[in-house]
Amino acid sequence: MKAQQRNKERRFQNAQARLQGVLNKQAELLKKEIMRKRALLEKELRQSINKELAVLLPPPPPPATTTTKRPLPASAGQISPPSAIKKEKIIKTEKNQTPAKVLNLGFKFID
Repeated sequence: MKAQQRNKERRFQNAQARLQGVLNKQAELLKKEIMRKRALLEKELRQSINKELAVLLPPPPPPATTTTKRPLPASAGQISPPSAIKKEKIIKTEKNQTPAKVLNLGFKFID
């Protein structure tokens, strides 16, 4: 009698777990479908708004091309930017009077 009751409870729990799995799977599929449809509707709405704005707003004026640019010097391509140039100074430290190199970044390197 008790064995039959245990088997019945086990079958009931297995059926419940199976149904819960199916329910979760269906819920996830519905969420994905809702998200897909929402994205599609938002895209269509955005497109229709842009079309209406294009009709209502005048087109922007063309950019002015009357200004002339100065020609670059011939050596302009050969100059490296200031951040790439590292200037060095040699100074004497107060403690041991040995020269130290100081980069423009403020780091000291002792020879």
